[in-house]
Amino acid sequence: MNNPTICANIRSKLQIQDEGIKISTVNPVASDVIHLQNAWTDNTVAAATFKFVTEPYGTQYTSTAPNRNTNKRFEVNTNTVGLIITVRLTLVNESNEEVYETLTSNGTTAVPTTNSNYKCCNDMVITSASLLTGSQRIFCRAQSGTQNNIYHAVIGATFKYNPVFMCANLNGVPRQAVLTIPSIYTATDGNIGLQVWNASSATATGKLNYQSIGPSGVGSLPSPSIYKFNTDRVTLVPGEWCLWFRETAASVNTTCAITARWQYLNNI
Repeated sequence: MNNPTICANIRSKLQIQDEGIKISTVNPVASDVIHLQNAWTDNTVAAATFKFVTEPYGTQYTSTAPNRNTNKRFEVNTNTVGLIITVRLTLVNESNEEVYETLTSNGTTAVPTTNSNYKCCNDMVITSASLLTGSQRIFCRAQSGTQNNIYHAVIGATFKYNPVFMCANLNGVPRQAVLTIPSIYTATDGNIGLQVWNASSATATGKLNYQSIGPSGVGSLPSPSIYKFNTDRVTLVPGEWCLWFRETAASVNTTCAITARWQYLNNI
């Protein structure tokens, strides 16, 4: 009776005791999981009034929205010949389930995942004893650079970017992801917003918008007295995925950084 895949919706049962009736947990609810989404854009790419905030090594999109057309294999590769590193990928499959694969780079070519039914790679962590130095990087993306060539995760010696985030269930337990603290930095005046796509649509909707973030401005929830934003709680359901964007009144190059804290909540 402790198989959450089969019994995810059975949470408790009644037990008779001397003092009366009590409720006993059948399938313990896992503790909340925190996901940190890190996005960044530099000031060396083409200026634009609207720019999706991804990472500085793949394609940084302007007004053309990234999309996710079909399920894919994902792959890991390095920017340095001979660099061998083992990583653990957090992936989302076609059933909107969070699953994991461990891959080891071969220092030469891209190494693909075993399965080909993935929608998204939410995270990547190094599990081997290898240390990255200097400009060395390891990255994960959809195979052959499809799905707009966005790197879903990039790890360097001093940073990690994982700009794409998709809400997923875990072990058959339905979950939602709630945005709790976005930390925002921008070097140019402009608005910062969150674009969210559902599991099948190519059209995004805005879920959160910070108005008039100034140079070197930092915003975090809740701070309505400092920054105006949509006060509706931002919640993603399984299959929904998101990217942040930055827009200004003029076409300018800018540096921008965002760290978004998503808290997974089990649906009880």
